[in-house]
Amino acid sequence: TFDRAPVFTDTQAQAPAPDAATRGTATHEFLQFCDFARAEGGLDGELARLVEGAWLSPEAAAAVRRDELERFFQSAFYKSLQNARELHRETRFNVFLPAADFTQNETLKQELADERLLVQGVIDLFFIDSDGSLVLCDYKTDRLPPEALRDRALASKLLFARHGTQLSYYKEALTAMFGRAPDKTVIYSLPLGEALEE
Repeated sequence: TFDRAPVFTDTQAQAPAPDAATRGTATHEFLQFCDFARAEGGLDGELARLVEGAWLSPEAAAAVRRDELERFFQSAFYKSLQNARELHRETRFNVFLPAADFTQNETLKQELADERLLVQGVIDLFFIDSDGSLVLCDYKTDRLPPEALRDRALASKLLFARHGTQLSYYKEALTAMFGRAPDKTVIYSLPLGEALEE
């Protein structure tokens, strides 16, 4: 649940067709705000509800990648969410991390050895699965090259290389919350329609 919906202003009636980034952002926002059970039953009704409640703008609702969302709700990963013991979405966190982790300069690393930085963020999703494992998940709408769409291992390598730093912060946050690191870290790739495990 969310405290309040964002406020949208009127836009031009003849807006240009959404670009890839806009469509990716809209698709991610849908997953952020939607009621999973309602969306599973049909995207149209849930999109209408989110627009009516001002969780999504009409433009964002029109821009979502419906085929990717439909695959998400039919995926094996979504079935694991349905069977989860606990499910946590859009969880805000504050965690102090060693300042030395934020530089590659060895001299600076030594100078910052005793310093810590506050990192804030929002975790898309984490859950306790049916076996009791703590699973961290981040949705990604990144476009993938054709060869990565055909090769799951390559897709995983590309996405974890691109988003590894961000995911490391999330792992630290979950470790602080639960007193243990996540048992699994996955990226759910919307274009691929699969959850990729690190």
